[in-house]
Amino acid sequence: MKKESKFKIFSQHELVKDSVSFDMEWIPFTGPYWHNKTKILAASFCTNTGERIVLHINNYKDNERALVIDIVKVLSQFNLVFVWFGTNIARHEYNESTLEYVKLDGIYTDYFILHQRCLFYGIFSPVRLLTSGRTALLKNEKKTTIDMGKVFDKQIIKGKGGLLKGRYRTNHLDEVGVALLGIGKFENSSGKDFQSLPLDKQIKYAARDAEIPMMLAQYNNCLVLRVMKLIAEYSEVDYQICCYTNKTWWDANIYDKMLERGEITLEFTLDYKLPKKQFGGGHQFPSKAGFYVGIPIDELDVKGEYPTLVIKHNISHDTLNCTCCQGTDSAYLEHRLMDAINKRLTKKGEPPRTEKYWTCRKREGALPKLVKRFLKERKRCQQILIKEQSKPKEQQDPDIIEEFGARQQTAKLLANSAFGC
Repeated sequence: MKKESKFKIFSQHELVKDSVSFDMEWIPFTGPYWHNKTKILAASFCTNTGERIVLHINNYKDNERALVIDIVKVLSQFNLVFVWFGTNIARHEYNESTLEYVKLDGIYTDYFILHQRCLFYGIFSPVRLLTSGRTALLKNEKKTTIDMGKVFDKQIIKGKGGLLKGRYRTNHLDEVGVALLGIGKFENSSGKDFQSLPLDKQIKYAARDAEIPMMLAQYNNCLVLRVMKLIAEYSEVDYQICCYTNKTWWDANIYDKMLERGEITLEFTLDYKLPKKQFGGGHQFPSKAGFYVGIPIDELDVKGEYPTLVIKHNISHDTLNCTCCQGTDSAYLEHRLMDAINKRLTKKGEPPRTEKYWTCRKREGALPKLVKRFLKERKRCQQILIKEQSKPKEQQDPDIIEEFGARQQTAKLLANSAFGC
C-alpha cells in the first residue's frame, strides 16, 4: 500500500537517483536463527522521489510467503538500495556439548532475515552472504546496497574532528535522525513494540523507518554520500566497498597500489610485529570550566600538526628503524623528542622507552607521500574555491562551490586521520 507522509522527500542527485530505502519488521527472537522462531510482519520502502510503500502481513491474510514474494518484487525494481544496519550477519559458533549453534555477537538484520525466509519458502533469494561471513548484499552485482548505518557510524563522518563534528554519539537511527533532521522514530517506539501497536500505527512506524535513511542520504544535498564517493576516489576503492570499510582498509589499499606501481618499497623494513604499547600522546592545554567576564580568552589552533610532523620526520611504517639507515646519527630521533615521550609516559605510570628509534633518510615513506598527496589535493581545491567565491555573487557557480568545498574538506579529513590510522 502507498503511504502519505508530512515529510517532503525529493532529490534527483546522481548519488540517490532511482533509489529506494528499505526496512523490515519481524517477530523478535533470542539465540541463533531458526525458521520457526520468527516471521516477517511488514516491509517498508521510500524512493528518492518520496513514494512510500508499506507491505503489511495483515493485507496478505497472514500469508507470509505472499508477503515475501512482493518484498522481493519491489526490491528488484531498484539498482540502488539504502538500509540502516540492514546488511550485518550475526556470528555463531557450534557448542559440541549442547549440539546447538550459539550466537556470539552481532545482530540479525533485514537482508539476512529476508534471505532465510526466502530459503524457508523455496523462493529465489535476491541476497548473497559474503564469504567473509559478516555481510549480506544483493546477488546481482550490478545492484548496489549502501548501509547508511555503517556510513554514519564512521569516525571520519561522526567524530568531533569529522565531517559532522560530533553532532550525535551513537549509531542509533533515532538519535542520528533527531540530531541531523529533527525527526526520530514514530512516537519514540522501538521494533520490540511493533506488535503491540494498533495496525494504523504499525504502518506509520514502518514507513518512518524507511523515510529517515532516505532523508539522511539526501541530507544537505547528499553531503555524506558525496564525501564517501570522494573518499573512494582518493583511496582508489570501489564506492560500495568504501561504504563498508574503514580508514585502515582504505589506506592499506592505497599502500598496496603504491607498492604495485613501485612508488614505495618494503625492502628495507624488518618483518616483525611489536606488542601493543602505551603511547604518551600529544601535549594538551586543559581548559578550566567557568564564567570569564572581561577576561581575554586565547584560542590556540596548530594547523596541520600531525601531517607536518609526519612529513618533517619522515614517519611511516616503511621508514621506522629501516635497515639502510641503522647507525646513521642524523637518522635518530632527537634527544628532546625522546625526553618528551618519556615524560608523558612517566606521567601515565608507564616505563620510559629505552629503545632507539630512527627513520629513513634515503627514501620518503609511504605515509608522508600519502599525506602530501591529500594536502596537495586540498590546496588545489581551495584555490578553485577561492577563485570562484571571489567572483561577484551573481556570477558564482554554486555547483563548483559545493563540489570543491566537499573535495577540500574530504582531503583534509583524510590527511588528518592518516597518522592515527
